[in-house]
Amino acid sequence: MKKKIRVGSLVLLSALAASLHAGDESPISVKAEVDRAVITIGDPVTYSIMIRSDPGIQVLSSIPYPPKDIFQIKKIEEVKTEDAGMNITGRKFTLTAFQLGEYILDPVAVEYRMKGGDEKGSKAEEIKKIETNRIFITVKSVGDGKPATDIRGIKSVLTIPLKIAGIAAAVAAILLAIAGPVFARWWNSRKMKPAVPKLILSPEQEAMEKLNRLFDSELLRQGKIKEYYFSLSEILRIFLESRYKISAVESTTAEIVRLFKDVSASAELKNKIRDVLEAADLAKFAKWKPEPADVLHINKQSVEIIEASKPKESGDGI
Repeated sequence: MKKKIRVGSLVLLSALAASLHAGDESPISVKAEVDRAVITIGDPVTYSIMIRSDPGIQVLSSIPYPPKDIFQIKKIEEVKTEDAGMNITGRKFTLTAFQLGEYILDPVAVEYRMKGGDEKGSKAEEIKKIETNRIFITVKSVGDGKPATDIRGIKSVLTIPLKIAGIAAAVAAILLAIAGPVFARWWNSRKMKPAVPKLILSPEQEAMEKLNRLFDSELLRQGKIKEYYFSLSEILRIFLESRYKISAVESTTAEIVRLFKDVSASAELKNKIRDVLEAADLAKFAKWKPEPADVLHINKQSVEIIEASKPKESGDGI
């Protein structure tokens, strides 16, 4: 029983604070994640499924293995711990793949119910279900499919007859005498030309150039929706990594959203980044075919992300 406090107002305030704190966290939550979204053939990737539940929750489901027709399971680690009074259970799979492509690990359904019930034989608590998020993994070839160059054996040294060597030396001397002045004039004229300064683009300028080329491409008109949104996602991830110094290229969308919690940016910008990357994931992996209005909206949001990310200029009147 709770200790009695003489002052009634303090009791009321304490009870209200406790109820608000209890409502901050759901009694159960599940999460799936990978440590890398892009791997090469044979590389390991860690796939985790975690269940965070109140001690009053009875978890009824076991965590299934990922599809073995695509991924090879190298290691399984069982997780069972506690955090802030909550039970943490789950599994971590170390996987590898030897098939190129883009794969979806479907949501994992977890069934649960409240423990207990009264002693009069009342019906057991209703069984409920909660699902994890989808996971997207891209498997690329080593060196992006470029064939490796064979290493050739070392040939033996050829012995050049003395007469041939003398003739070759004479010919080389004549050619050098003819070509030397020509080369010198070319070199001097080259040095006299002013060097053309290389234009250095800001991350925003570079990203906008790439976006405009993508918007003007024939990919959508050719029905290549997956390729279009793969390029869009890659452009934005490279930009976010360059502008905000976060590991965005090799991260999943969920990981990028978590990284942005520590980034100084408006909530509106963070929401747009999440919405555009999630829409691109759906088009890349779930074969979602956006309507023309959806395409225009996503393109507009992509441009707004880049515009809103421009650093504020300082200086008098600048």
